[in-house]
Amino acid sequence: MLITQALEDYTVCFAVLCVLQAAVALPLAGVGDGPPAAAGLGGGRAPPALRACAAGALRHARRACAALLPALRDLWQLLARSRWLPQVLACVMLSTFGFIGAASILVSFVQSEFEWSQGHLEIYMLAVGLPTCIFGAALILGVARPRLGPAGVLCFSQLLMVLAAALLCALPWGEGPVLVLYIMTAVLGTLPTPSFLSMLAHRYPLHEQARVQGLFGAAAAAGAAVALQLYAQVLYDSRAAGARSALPFFVSLGAECAGAALFFSAMWAELPDWATITRSSPEIVIDEDLFQLEWAKRVQPHRPSSDLRDWEAEGQVGHVGAPLRASRGGGIDGRSRAELEHHPEL
Repeated sequence: MLITQALEDYTVCFAVLCVLQAAVALPLAGVGDGPPAAAGLGGGRAPPALRACAAGALRHARRACAALLPALRDLWQLLARSRWLPQVLACVMLSTFGFIGAASILVSFVQSEFEWSQGHLEIYMLAVGLPTCIFGAALILGVARPRLGPAGVLCFSQLLMVLAAALLCALPWGEGPVLVLYIMTAVLGTLPTPSFLSMLAHRYPLHEQARVQGLFGAAAAAGAAVALQLYAQVLYDSRAAGARSALPFFVSLGAECAGAALFFSAMWAELPDWATITRSSPEIVIDEDLFQLEWAKRVQPHRPSSDLRDWEAEGQVGHVGAPLRASRGGGIDGRSRAELEHHPEL
């Protein structure tokens, strides 16, 4: 509730500041443009400035409308090119909805349900979250990521977020211990986020990266905006007790489960095989960009290029599936004859 009210206050303040800036900037925009207007208008500078600004705004509006349809067409082609992007966009929206919605009412929930004082939850978060972040980063960089790869560690992250949402459902009965487990799980689940951003940078060419990142930003913002209003205005009830008080957390669990299912469906073809996961002495690479390139060359040689670009955009959807299934049988170094025949450069 407090977060929702703060966002609404910030929106009002932002709108007021925009009006004030326009009131100051518009009269100054035409200073020095042409001779002064007729007397009686206080120097006559404001009307020409306003006319010039209006003409400029109209010109830019026409240009924007002319470019809108081609931009929408390109965006539609980008979304329709493969199922991967729409599925992951829906996953981001659902996961953000579940996580932000539950986190937004957590402070009010512990104050009304457990009668905790202000700042008690923050102490828990700092005392548990900081050590988990330190040890979790070492765990992911040294153990999980070298064995699971970019797609595997992101799927592992999704499973952790589902577990975190499930732990919140038991919060009305578990109180402090359950909250500690939730904070640990949620922190571990958010740590692999840089792998996802790097995956987008490698998966799409340079001229499409900004558009794709904007789509994911819009999906996350839409999920968070809906969650803040729905949880604060509809789902959360400070007078509820027991299972009824856990209803918002069950909604988060459903959203996280749906998002994880979509993400696993999108990433299934890129998950490593058992031989890759259980290999001995995997190489540890700290740099995320270099790690994804090395993973593509050593663990996923079926990909058509080391750039990790979106191979579906190059019309190679039919060529990727068979080599990928063959590579799961041979591990990292055991490349099958079908792979070598299909990709002679290997």
